[in-house]
Order: sequence, then C-alpha cells, then structure tokens
Amino acid sequence: MAASNSCDGDSGVPNSRTYLNHPLLNSNPNAVVLFTAFFGNVSGGSTPPRNPLALYYSDVASGNCPAGRWLIYQTTVLSEAMNIGSRYNIWFVLP
Repeated sequence: MAASNSCDGDSGVPNSRTYLNHPLLNSNPNAVVLFTAFFGNVSGGSTPPRNPLALYYSDVASGNCPAGRWLIYQTTVLSEAMNIGSRYNIWFVLP
C-alpha cells in the first residue's frame, strides 16, 4: 500500500495528481504497474476517490511533480484536487 505524494502537474490545480516514489519504479518507464484505490478503514484516513483514476509515467517534471515518476490522476474533464489522505494498493513487475 502506498500513501499519496500530492503534486500539481501541469493543470495548475493544487494536489491534482499523486506520484509513486519507489526505488524500483523511479526513472523506470518500462515497469508494468497496476493499482487500485485502497478503501480500507475510512476513519484511518483513507478517503475513497471521487472520480475514475488512471496512471501514467512522466519523464519530465510538471508543476511540482518530479521527473521520472509514475503519476495517478483523476480522469475528469476538469482537473480536481485529489482526496487528502488517499491511499492505493500498488503492484508492479519489472520486465
């Protein structure tokens, strides 16, 4: 399970994306990454996402999102802030 690391991306909306920070994923665009939102115990700080989510790799810094990271974002037409405290189940393999 990974906690979110909020960043703005290029949308200008604060906390509109979250990036994964793991030594085997950082600067590795060839990794195969799957994720799901962690809905666990809401009282423990895990807030379900409001909108569908997607994942992409960015090799350039964007807003305050660092370069060489996998980013999770909401797939809505208008960028919207991610839920504070959101968490995710992350699974990956390296080719």
